[in-house]
Amino acid sequence: MKYIQQISTGKAVHREEPHTDKTLQNASIEHKIPVSDLVEVDDATTELEWITKCEDAKPWEEKIRDTDSTCPRWFEDFVQENSIVLAPGRVKDNYDAKVALRNTKP
Repeated sequence: MKYIQQISTGKAVHREEPHTDKTLQNASIEHKIPVSDLVEVDDATTELEWITKCEDAKPWEEKIRDTDSTCPRWFEDFVQENSIVLAPGRVKDNYDAKVALRNTKP
């Protein structure tokens, strides 16, 4: 799979199917990154690895916003303020994931 990587950050920033000679310029325009800071990478990346690279490239604020649908901030605060112990399950997993992500705030 071919994709575009930002040289300064090492993050995958763009993928276009089909990949053409204009893909580098398209990535530069779409992400507002100079072409000189972009490089084309051709490796054996799977679809799942690509999704992981895209998630890693997201800013922290966007990652935390994405978790609001499964664990809104008011619920997070309610659990903490009332010292509620959540039973194992999806709600606890979502809560734990959000708290862990919040602890990585830059």
